[in-house]
Amino acid sequence: HEKGYVETLCGRRRYIDELKSKNVDVEYIGFEVADQRFGQAFKDKIEAGYDGIVIPGFVGNGEEYLQIASRKNVAVIAFNCDFKEGCPRLSYFGPNVHAAGLMAGEFAARAADEDGEVAIIHGNLETSVNKIRTDGINEAIRKKKNVRVVAQILAEIDENLVYNNTKELLEKYPNLKTIVIVTSGIHAAAKAIVDMGRKGKTKIICFDYDQSVIELIKEGIVYTAMGQDAFGQGHDPIITL
Repeated sequence: HEKGYVETLCGRRRYIDELKSKNVDVEYIGFEVADQRFGQAFKDKIEAGYDGIVIPGFVGNGEEYLQIASRKNVAVIAFNCDFKEGCPRLSYFGPNVHAAGLMAGEFAARAADEDGEVAIIHGNLETSVNKIRTDGINEAIRKKKNVRVVAQILAEIDENLVYNNTKELLEKYPNLKTIVIVTSGIHAAAKAIVDMGRKGKTKIICFDYDQSVIELIKEGIVYTAMGQDAFGQGHDPIITL
């Protein structure tokens, strides 16, 4: 979400003032998608002799990148979500993803008044943050006697796909009380809820927020949005490294 991205970027920029007296140069390289260009940029910085690199733990082939860095004695810090256990990264800055998933599951049950149907919309489960959050949500809801997950839908980050899938969900499960959105698509799901006449009846649980999501909370469409210190995720790894 835009607010999370901007806060993370602002966190990265504040280090400029904090590190003025230090003998350190920091370069920020942004990618809209962590594709093969990301991997090439990472390898280029390793070969250029950089001392440390900060990357998100959700990038594909991330463990391979860590091995390359380790062989060159380049320190890597993960943020947002962590790599697989045992990978040679220096540290991780970000939320406890499993705990966040459990909390989202608890909120989903609460939004359903501890009795009813819940659906989960998630991104690719090969990405650790999606898998861990989704597992946590399911784990929490399994402990609820009268709450059950009736559907889990892969939607990636396609707003149209989220909108259409949400409409189909509401048609198939007219008594659906809660939708947990693991990654993005909040506004698309909210629009589907309104268009299907389900406002106030089906509520959304989501991660991260901006002012537009706050407005959805005020309208009673989003039950709760969980913040994850986006600023700290951008700021703290650089200062530590």
